[in-house]
Amino acid sequence: LIHFLETVRRSDMSLWKLLATEFPVYVGFVLFGLVCYSFTTDRLLYALRMRLGKAGYRTGLLVIPLVSSIGVYLGRVARFNSWDILTEPRAILHSSQAATQSLRVVKVVAGIWVLLILVHQAYRIVHDGIRARTQIGMRN
Repeated sequence: LIHFLETVRRSDMSLWKLLATEFPVYVGFVLFGLVCYSFTTDRLLYALRMRLGKAGYRTGLLVIPLVSSIGVYLGRVARFNSWDILTEPRAILHSSQAATQSLRVVKVVAGIWVLLILVHQAYRIVHDGIRARTQIGMRN
C-alpha cells in the first residue's frame, strides 16, 4: 500500500485510471505474498504436528504469526533487513524493546498478528475444500 500511494502521488494519471491499471498489480503482489506466507506456515505447522504432536501444532498456530508480525514491524517500520539479525543483533533488540514501550506499536503488531492468523485460516478453508473436492472426484 505504501508503494501504491507513492505511485499515486508521483503519477499524473487520474485516480480512476490508476485504480484500473496500477491497483490490480499491487493487489496481485499482496495476494501472492499472503498465499506464500500461508503455504509456508502450513508446512511449518505440519512439521510441528508430526514432531511435537497437537501441542506443538497449537503453539505454532499462535507463535508463527506473532513472530512474523514482529518481523513485518522490524522490516517495514524499523527498516531492518534479514541479515541485520547477524550483523546488528543489539540494534534489533534495542528497537524491539523501544517498540514494546509504545502502545501504538503494540496495537499495530497485534493487528498484523490477528490478520495473519485470519489469512492462514482462510487459506486452510480453501485448501481443505479443494482437497475434499479432488478426493470426492477421484472416488467417482
